[in-house]
Order: sequence, then structure tokens, then C-alpha cells
Amino acid sequence: MKRKYQLHAVSIHDGSAESGHYYTIIKDHSKNIWREVNDIRVKVVDEETVFEQSNGGCGLKTAYWCVYISDTLHQQYMKLNINEYDPSAMNNNVTNHIYGKRIPQPLLTQQDELNKKLRGEVDDFKNSEAANKVTSLYDRRLAELITVIDSKDKSKDLANFYANLFTKDMKDTSKRLLIDQCFFETQNVRRQQAERSEGIIMKIDEKSKGRPTYPQDGKNWISEDEMA
Repeated sequence: MKRKYQLHAVSIHDGSAESGHYYTIIKDHSKNIWREVNDIRVKVVDEETVFEQSNGGCGLKTAYWCVYISDTLHQQYMKLNINEYDPSAMNNNVTNHIYGKRIPQPLLTQQDELNKKLRGEVDDFKNSEAANKVTSLYDRRLAELITVIDSKDKSKDLANFYANLFTKDMKDTSKRLLIDQCFFETQNVRRQQAERSEGIIMKIDEKSKGRPTYPQDGKNWISEDEMA
């Protein structure tokens, strides 16, 4: 009994027997297009390019392995919306999706754990970067204020105003207000409205430990009522 198969994917090796680089070209059957997935870069390529690179007619590139699917599976893929398959969601849309059904459950679980770990690392990096911007601006703004306060010309209303703000009783409150303002200037959103504000604030707290120029209680942030 003869069965028809369709080419689904090709792994390309670009290099020699001693060294090289691998990437994959996969067909989106629902849109009848090929996509080259090369590390973080994804681009659409025409079918002529696929076979040119697979047959060794393009420099040192040649097919390392090929994936074929049955004509029956091809017909199913023709009706698929691949965008509905989001492994990071790990919900019924994933486990019941034709792609998800072909992956063993332990592997799906491991994939979910790795995705969560990666998202956590990305969020931690973004929070650190945001905190660095906030604290860097805060240090500059505070230095500018201290220069005004310490200026010899105390007759200036501005110097007296800031000097009163940074008295012993008001010092930490004023610093927290300044941090909130720096948060707004660097993130283009008020701290209370920022989606990742808690993570960013935790990073700022870490940076402020043992530094007298920061509020003594870094976690005691100004509330919206205090700002009003």
C-alpha cells in the first residue's frame, strides 16, 4: 500500500565536517509558506531557496535531516492556525492541540517549567535595568538638590524650600517622593500604575541597603493618599 508524504521541515548544516552551523526551515502548511528559523531570527523564504540549500547548491549548505508527514496529517495541518499553539500558556489549547498531542506529557511539563524559569529571568533582568535607571536619576537629582540646599545664598526661596523639605522629620518622606518622581520620569508611568512596579521596587530596595542617601526604610513607599 502506497502512502503519500509531504516535506515538512529540513535541518540545514552550513559548514564542513570539522565545524559549522545548523538551522531549520519549516513549512506552514496552512499558509503554504516556508520559514527559516536561525537562532533568534525567523524569516520567510521561498521554496526554491529551501531546495537550493538542501541539495548543496548554496555554498557549504546542505540538508542534514528532513522531516516528512503523511498526506493525512498534511490535510490536518492545512486547517491549523499555528498561532493558537502557545506552549508558554500550558492550558487545554496546548495539550489538546494537534502539536501538543504529539509531545509526551512529561516533556510538556518540563517545557512549561523551563518557560516559567526563562520568564522569571527575563523579568528579573528587566526589573534590574529599570531599577538602575530610577536610582541613577535619583542620585543625580538628589545631588542637585543638596547643592541648592548647601549653597551660600540662603536668601533664595528655592534653597529654603528644599532645606525645609529635607529636615530631619521630612527627610525620608521627601526622598521617597523623589524616587517616585524618578520612577515616573524613567518609566513613563506612575509607580502605582506600573505592571512590574513591585519587582522594580524590590530591586531598588536591594540597591538602597546601607546607603544613607536613600530613605532609611526603602520599603515604606509613599502611598497615593500621601501624594495627593
